[in-house]
Amino acid sequence: MEADAIVEGLGVRADGSVLREGHRLALGTGIVGRVVESGEPLLVPDVTRFSGYVPIMDGVRSEVTVPLSLGGKVIGAIDAESRTPDRFGPQDLALLLGVAAPVAQAIRVASLLGEMHKRQRHLEILAMLGREAGAITDLPELMRRTVTVLRQESGYAFAAIGTVDDDGTHAILEAISSEMEVLLQPGHRQRVGEGVVGEVIASRASLLVPDVRARVNVVQTHPNLRCELCCPLIVDDRVVGYLDVETREVGGLDAEDQTFLETVAEQLARAVEAATQRARIERMREDMAAMLVHDLRSPLSVVRTSLSLLQSDLASLPPDALSEEQRQDMAGYVPEAVSSCEEMLVLIDGLLQLHRLESGALSPKRARIDLAALAEQVCSQMDVIGSVRDVAILLDAPSPAECELDAGLLTRVAQNLLVNGIKFSPEHATLTVRVRLVERDPRLDDGATVRLSVEDRGPGIRPADRERIFDRFSAIEAKGSPGVPSTGLGLAFCRAAVEAHGGRIWVESELGRGSTFCVAIPRTGL
Repeated sequence: MEADAIVEGLGVRADGSVLREGHRLALGTGIVGRVVESGEPLLVPDVTRFSGYVPIMDGVRSEVTVPLSLGGKVIGAIDAESRTPDRFGPQDLALLLGVAAPVAQAIRVASLLGEMHKRQRHLEILAMLGREAGAITDLPELMRRTVTVLRQESGYAFAAIGTVDDDGTHAILEAISSEMEVLLQPGHRQRVGEGVVGEVIASRASLLVPDVRARVNVVQTHPNLRCELCCPLIVDDRVVGYLDVETREVGGLDAEDQTFLETVAEQLARAVEAATQRARIERMREDMAAMLVHDLRSPLSVVRTSLSLLQSDLASLPPDALSEEQRQDMAGYVPEAVSSCEEMLVLIDGLLQLHRLESGALSPKRARIDLAALAEQVCSQMDVIGSVRDVAILLDAPSPAECELDAGLLTRVAQNLLVNGIKFSPEHATLTVRVRLVERDPRLDDGATVRLSVEDRGPGIRPADRERIFDRFSAIEAKGSPGVPSTGLGLAFCRAAVEAHGGRIWVESELGRGSTFCVAIPRTGL
C-alpha cells in the first residue's frame, strides 16, 4: 500500500478467475479506502445504498472489508464481495477478522524476504558493474555495457546514460538498452530543465516518478513506459551526466531502486572521471612523444651523416695510419653505430606518421607501384641493420605485384616489420620477405589483394599477446629474448597505416619456431 493510494494485490472471483492487478484506489474512497483510512472493519449489506461506493466488479450488492494491521499500522485490507444483498453477517466479519492478523504477518514476512532478495541482487549487480568498469577503458563502450547489464539484470524495461554538453545547457543521450523500440535514440538532445532528465540535471538530485502520465513536464520515451527514475552523475561537484531507468508498471520502482541507482550513478561517475583522466594523460603522452621525436630526428640525421663520412674517411686512410687492432675495432663500432641510427630513424619516422594518421592529418596518397620492387629496396636498406646482428634477409617475390598504395607509408610498414624481425631473431638466422598477389582474399571480403609477409625464426608470440602487440605502448617481452628493448610503437604504426588503406595486418606464430607478420591490402582499381 502506498501513502496516498491502495494498490490491489490480488482479486479472485467465485469461478477462480483473477481480477486485474494494479488497480489503484485513493485513501478514503469507496468501502476499501474508508476501511484502510479509518482502520476499522466495515460490513455493507447493500452497496447501492453506500455513499461513495466504487465498484471493482460488476453486479456486486454486498461487501465486507477488514483492515490488515501490523504494529498498529494499516498495511492493507481483506475484502469480500457478493452479488447477493445481505450475503454477509457478523460471523463472516468475525472470520475475516480472525485471519487478518496472520495474513498481515505473512505479507510482512514475504515483503521482507522480497526486499532482502532484491537488495542481494542489487549488490550482485553492483559487483558486476564494478568489474566492467575496471576492465573497460573505452568510455562509450563502458556506457553501453552499463545500460545493458543494468536493464537485463535488474529487469527494467529501459535504461539510458547521457552526458551534459560543455555549455551545461543540454543533456545528450549517449547509450540505451531497451526491450522495445523507443522514441529517443543516442544523440538526442534536450534542454536542462526539460523532462525528468532535465529536472534532475538542474536540481542535482535524483527523482522518482511513479506515473509519468501525471506530470506535465515529461519527455516521452515510449507510450507504454509508466514509471521513471533518474539520477545525476556528479564529478567534482559538477553534473556531467545522468542515469535513467523506466518500467512498464505504474509504481514499478521504489525507494530501494532509488538507493541502488544512486549507488550505480556514483560508481559510474567515478569511472567517467577515471576515463577522462586516462584520455587526458594519453593526449599528454602523445603530444610529448610527438614533440620528442620531432626534436630527435634532426640530430640523429646529423649523427648518421657524420658516421657515414667517418666510414669513408676510414676507408681512405693509409694502411699504416691505424694498427690492426684499431682497424678491427673501428670496423665493428662504426657499422653498429650506423645500424642503431638507422633503426632509431625508422622508429622516429614511424611514430611521427602514426601520430599524423591517428589525428587525421595524414591519409594515404595512392599511386601505382610495384610492391615487389618496393620490398626489394627496403630489404637492401635494412641489410645494414641485419648484417650487424648477423641476420640475413631473403626476398621471395617471384613476379611484379602492381597495386595502388602510398609508397611512403608501405615503405615504413616494411621497415618496421623488418626491424622487428631482426631485433627478435637469433644470430645466423634468416628473415624471409614474401610478396604475392591474391585474387580472392577471405580476410578482405574475397577481393583481389596484395600481400606482404615477414617471416622470422624468433621465439614466437603467445596466443594471448597476438592482438595486443598491435596496440600503442604494449611492448611484450618475447619468451627466449629477455631484455630486448621495444617501445610498442612500431607495430601500432603498421596497423594504423595498413587499416588506412582498407587492409588488415595480423601475426601467425608458433612458440619456439618463429612468427610471420602478414599484411593484406586491396589492389583497388587494377
